[in-house]
Amino acid sequence: MEKTREHFSPNVVLENWNELIKALPQMNEPELKRALAVEVGNDRRKDFILRLHRRYTKLRQSRELKEYLA
Repeated sequence: MEKTREHFSPNVVLENWNELIKALPQMNEPELKRALAVEVGNDRRKDFILRLHRRYTKLRQSRELKEYLA
């Protein structure tokens, strides 16, 4: 599993909406999953959860499709 890069750790990314929006395009699948788990476990901000889940699912779907077609 990939290591979480410090500038994409949940405590940085979930600080506020601007940080989340700025980080989302560069985050990898494990970073998104960790941030999603932290948000669901703590603040439960609906908009944050929706954006994180949407991006995580898109990356996971792309990876799985590549694995199936390989």
